[in-house]
Amino acid sequence: MPFLVIGAIAFIIAGIVLRQWRSTLGDSRAMLAAETYNVSNLEELSRAIADELGSAGSFRQTAEVKGIIHCEQPLMSELSQRHCVYSRTNVIEQCEHTYYEEDGEGNSERKTREESNTLAESDLKIDFQLEDDTGTIQISLDGAEIDAIEVVDRFEVSRGESISFGGFSFDPTNRLPVGTDSKRILGYQFNEWILPVGQYVYVLGEVSDSDGILKVQKPSNPGDRFLITYKTEEQLTQHKQSVARKQQIGGFVAFAVGVVCVIAWLMTGN
Repeated sequence: MPFLVIGAIAFIIAGIVLRQWRSTLGDSRAMLAAETYNVSNLEELSRAIADELGSAGSFRQTAEVKGIIHCEQPLMSELSQRHCVYSRTNVIEQCEHTYYEEDGEGNSERKTREESNTLAESDLKIDFQLEDDTGTIQISLDGAEIDAIEVVDRFEVSRGESISFGGFSFDPTNRLPVGTDSKRILGYQFNEWILPVGQYVYVLGEVSDSDGILKVQKPSNPGDRFLITYKTEEQLTQHKQSVARKQQIGGFVAFAVGVVCVIAWLMTGN
């Protein structure tokens, strides 16, 4: 029975990992298959379709575009206080909690465990203009998979007083009961990811003029990918291919373990 159970678990793991491998491989192939356009090319294609049909609004094209982020009224990131078009912020409070637990003989034993509480969490975004050497095009962030730059990764040890970081501030004395000894604040973990104004980005999505202007947006086909990242296309494809190779090897190894366990179970009956 142990061999059969281990084999079943190995087959399940193999199925999950190999499914992830196919998904990763599909992402890599989608990026390689998508054609790179400059803004001028897309404007010409859009006008040609509009002239052929007699009106604008029907142009749709899967494309890669690359350029610099521009935005007249950008966001201000909370922690790093930088102008950006996307900002994701997390502030986590790390605590040590003391509690008592009875053993089998009824004796009370003092124990501690670490806990974490989210103090602040935000995910802000705004549409922007992408500029290349030939022009500008609007980028809609709705529904996009966003790969942003981590600009803050800091742990601050608690000193029992109010803390502030950029535009964030918090006073722990207003929340914890005076004199409590069951919970001790260890410190605060600050993390922030942004797409700053002026950053070079790679965008894979659907170009459309359905709203009256030419823009890159979430594809109408649910299976197509919509990605905005600060990484280059070469970096992305190399990373995806490396991950896919590891997933493929891991999946086949797990499958082989499952086969060996089933054979062992058939031979031993255990």
